[in-house]
Amino acid sequence: MVLKGNTGTGKTEILQELKAQGYPVLDLESLANHRGSVFGSIGLGVQPSQKQFESLIYHELINYQEYDYIIVECESSKIGKLNLPRSLVEAMREGTEILIYDTIESRADRLVRQYILSSEAISELKQALVKLKKYLGTTNLNELVQMLEKQEYHEFAVRLMSTYYDKLYGYPNEEQDYEFCINNKNLEQSISKLKDFLDKNFGLPKSVKDRWCLHWPEKEQY
Repeated sequence: MVLKGNTGTGKTEILQELKAQGYPVLDLESLANHRGSVFGSIGLGVQPSQKQFESLIYHELINYQEYDYIIVECESSKIGKLNLPRSLVEAMREGTEILIYDTIESRADRLVRQYILSSEAISELKQALVKLKKYLGTTNLNELVQMLEKQEYHEFAVRLMSTYYDKLYGYPNEEQDYEFCINNKNLEQSISKLKDFLDKNFGLPKSVKDRWCLHWPEKEQY
């Protein structure tokens, strides 16, 4: 199950919540300690080695051998400096595509919460922006830097998505012809809809069944 969607649609939040509820999630960005873009290392520190990364993936997959599916976020062949195993990239390309979408205003709010963490993070954002100069152009780049300096963070996020990321990824910001589509305006509702979709098509994951059975009252003895 491959979650697709533009920047800021909340795919990582959905993955983390599903994993916490016992669903088979392979959170590649978490394992790579990188968010997968030019800004992906901000506030996260050093990535593992390639060998460590592949070992982490292996042990996650071993834990999910009993499941009929695994949920991942769509990634390119690299996350930061790390390469995804070729077999995993090919599996993602063949997987069932689930579109996650939301308004650009709501997406901007998510990005501000995620990235604008400290003055150090602002400095890292400015440094990362320079790497996009050939894509943004000098005028756009300078205006984006000014927005950061003026603490116009929401406007900065909207501008960066509309002028760069949405054009780069090109996912629709509305329901389209995907296997399943979710408007992620409310995380709790989105999780509920996605769980219903997964459970109806594949049944409850074993770990969820086990928790459900643990709380099922015993039959009264007559």
